[in-house]
Amino acid sequence: VYSTYADQWSEEVTNGFESGEISTGKIEAIKIRLRNQKVSGTIEYAAYMQSVGWLDWTSENTESGMPGEGKRLEAYKIRLTGELAEHYDVWYRVHIQSYGWLGWAKNGQTAGSSGIGYRMEALQIKLIPKNAEAPGTNAGYYKDQAIKKLVVIDAGHQRHANRGKEPVAPGSSTLKMK
Repeated sequence: VYSTYADQWSEEVTNGFESGEISTGKIEAIKIRLRNQKVSGTIEYAAYMQSVGWLDWTSENTESGMPGEGKRLEAYKIRLTGELAEHYDVWYRVHIQSYGWLGWAKNGQTAGSSGIGYRMEALQIKLIPKNAEAPGTNAGYYKDQAIKKLVVIDAGHQRHANRGKEPVAPGSSTLKMK
C-alpha cells in the first residue's frame, strides 16, 4: 500500500496502481506500508530530493521526502528484508517530467532521475513472488545527466549550428562520441 504527497497526501493505492498526477504533479514524499503480511520482514525505501540528495532509508508508512517544503522527489529505491525478501521481489517504476514512464526497477535499484532537474510525477509499485516475470521492461529505469565529449576529426568541415550530429559534407570528416 502506498501514497504520494504533492500539495496533500493522495489516497492509498496498491498492486501497481498509479499514485501521483502525470504532467501536473510534483511528488515531494512517499509512504509505503505492508498489509496482510504472511511472512516476517519489512519494506524499506529511500528518496532522492532536489538540492538535498539521498535521504536515509525508512520503513513501514514513514514519510520519505520533504512534504510541504516545495522540493521535488526525483528518484527512489525500495528493498525488502527478512523472509519477505526471500519470497518476494518488489518492482517499481516512475513517471518523470519530459520522459514519461521509465522501466521497472527492483529490489533496491534506483528508479527515477538525478542531475537533470526533472520532477517525479507518478509511481507504481508491485510485490511479486520471487523470480516471477517482471511486470514490464527492466531497462531504462534510471536517467542521469550524461556528460559526453565530442571528438571531431577534420573540424574544418563542421558548422557550429550543426552541433556535431553529422558532417556537413558526407564523408568529409568523422565524429566519435566518447
